[in-house]
Amino acid sequence: MADLLASIASSSSPPPAPTSVHADKLGLTASQVSHFLSEATAYAAGHGMLVQAPEQRYAHLPYCLLPVPFPRQQFELVRLLYLHRLGSLSQVLVDSQGIVLSPIFALLVDRVAADPDWLHEQLQNVLAEDAFTRRLVELSKAVQKEGVVQTAALGIHRSDYMLHDDPSNATSPQILQVELNTIAASFACMSSLASDLHRFLLERYEAQIPSAYYGNVGDLATHLPRNPALHALPAALARAHSHYGRPSCVFPCPHLDDSKTILGFCADFPYPSIDSLFELCM
Repeated sequence: MADLLASIASSSSPPPAPTSVHADKLGLTASQVSHFLSEATAYAAGHGMLVQAPEQRYAHLPYCLLPVPFPRQQFELVRLLYLHRLGSLSQVLVDSQGIVLSPIFALLVDRVAADPDWLHEQLQNVLAEDAFTRRLVELSKAVQKEGVVQTAALGIHRSDYMLHDDPSNATSPQILQVELNTIAASFACMSSLASDLHRFLLERYEAQIPSAYYGNVGDLATHLPRNPALHALPAALARAHSHYGRPSCVFPCPHLDDSKTILGFCADFPYPSIDSLFELCM
């Protein structure tokens, strides 16, 4: 995702226009696709789905014009939004319809993070070749040497999945986990906006979207899962903030007053600049 957004931010060329092939695949006319694109781009601009582009311009984040059909059974296998809170904040928010897989991985991450010596040993062979990982291990060892101050932590994890479709059709499509992010769990809120964009298009133009494309009956929007990350992730941060500062969680510093301080870091990336300007919201 980061590489994709960086390429978009550095490109001065507009995205390629849709072709008749795209329209045919969706079962739409070329004029319908153009109109949908215009509506979707306006929605993206109006709801902050933007990334900074060259010459002080902004471009919308990449999105699918319509939601991609996905096997329900495979989606239900991992359907959930989870916020795994460590320590006394331990809690998992799970969609009741899902078979809970992601919290198991979250628990695994928690256990690994709680055993830094083991983690450092497992990463030893890659440190000579991977400068980024080497720096992270150095920081981890420095923190470990100073002593862990906080007894509570908040973890926001993002699991990435892809659908494996057997070219020979010998087996049915199967969802596979390809990545687990603990350091780059960004753009979760953007995914909520993308989901809202699709819901907007499905509800407004359902009569023009052929039902055969999805193979469903009834309101198309009812088949689109909700994505509450835009509210759930800030709620988790608020929960952690309310917990921060309790006597059991903060190491007393005699030379400091009792006021609480939150320190944030914003890297000098070319994207997305808006969410880095936290002071605009103060």
